[in-house]
Amino acid sequence: MLICFLLAIASALECRNLRKNQFICELPPIDLETQEYAGCPREEQLRLRCAPLKGINCTEDGGQEKQFNGTVFSESIQVFAPCRWTNRKYYATAVVLSIFLGVFGIDRFYLGYPVIGLIKLSTCGMAGIGAFIDFILILLHFLGPSDGSALIVPWHGFRPNYISASSNETYFESFDILFDNIL
Repeated sequence: MLICFLLAIASALECRNLRKNQFICELPPIDLETQEYAGCPREEQLRLRCAPLKGINCTEDGGQEKQFNGTVFSESIQVFAPCRWTNRKYYATAVVLSIFLGVFGIDRFYLGYPVIGLIKLSTCGMAGIGAFIDFILILLHFLGPSDGSALIVPWHGFRPNYISASSNETYFESFDILFDNIL
């Protein structure tokens, strides 16, 4: 039993199994145009670069044992932060197009729904009712670009995050609490 204990102490800890208080992660840069994390992929999960704290010895995925000084990043640590993927479509533009040109379907063309845009164009916004409904949907962020990206909201403040019916989430946490739980 003592031999097993000594072997466990002697073997280095794998870097990917470090606890969240044994490494620190660098936040990604912010894209000034979109006010989102730069380089957010379509999966809306951005991998963070993390460095084990000073004095921690751990084994990288290649089998090489390293001693870290708190500033060297480890490729083995995989921590992801939620982000919003955008495709350069602006919320304000969509709202203005919906108000003034919604009866012609221009808002739907802008968001990437050409068939519904043609239907609205040929029916005068479905007698105005469809244009009004689209305006409300865009205003409340229920209707976004057809590719699934988020609309760019170029100011800090309220951003709606809706819980879908297919989600197992029963409550909603703020971004700061969610980010703390990841790390």
